[in-house]
Amino acid sequence: MLAVLCFVYALNFLDRQLLSILAKPIQDSLHVTDGQLGLIGGLYFAFFYCFIAVPVGWFADRTNRVTVLSLACAIWSAATTACGLATSYPQLVVARMTVGFGEAGGVPPSYALITDLFPPGRRGTALGIYNLGAVVGIAFGIAFGASIAAAFDWRYAFIAIGVVGLITAAAVRIFVREPERGRFDLHLSSAKPNFTDTLRMFFSRKTLVLAALGSGATQMITYG
Repeated sequence: MLAVLCFVYALNFLDRQLLSILAKPIQDSLHVTDGQLGLIGGLYFAFFYCFIAVPVGWFADRTNRVTVLSLACAIWSAATTACGLATSYPQLVVARMTVGFGEAGGVPPSYALITDLFPPGRRGTALGIYNLGAVVGIAFGIAFGASIAAAFDWRYAFIAIGVVGLITAAAVRIFVREPERGRFDLHLSSAKPNFTDTLRMFFSRKTLVLAALGSGATQMITYG
């Protein structure tokens, strides 16, 4: 189960790396300027990713998390395929926005699943292994994305990786089982707080706020 979640996370990062890796052939093919390309990889993608992630996490807490993860993987993979089929800048913008929308649903249900798959004493290790998926995705994105584009065309890289993601989404839905919710946290209340209470709890805990700020700073350094 952890290996599957890690693989899905690798695809999550692999998909988003393709744009920067294949920037030059995309610009030449669609006549895209540097500024337009920056908007696709930055603002347009990040807007949907940031604002969708929290609602998806809230939704995953109340529904089948495997279904949410599978659906998110299907959305971002279909959108990645659409990037390869885009014939104009507006089409590519819409496709990348949809990639951001889908990828925002990858991490929240995965973290929630890991919480119920591993007891507290092993949870940190499991989360560490899961987060290796990001590094693997970046590495494979550079290797396979560039190789496919060099051998065929930049469009085939998006299409091929998108198809792999669609197959993975179907496999997750069919073969991965939803674990019992909260089985290692029996001391917690079964009542589910509403969205407002959850936000209030988050901002009242300095550790969580500082962790979020630190993560944001890390992303700025990594992708800036």
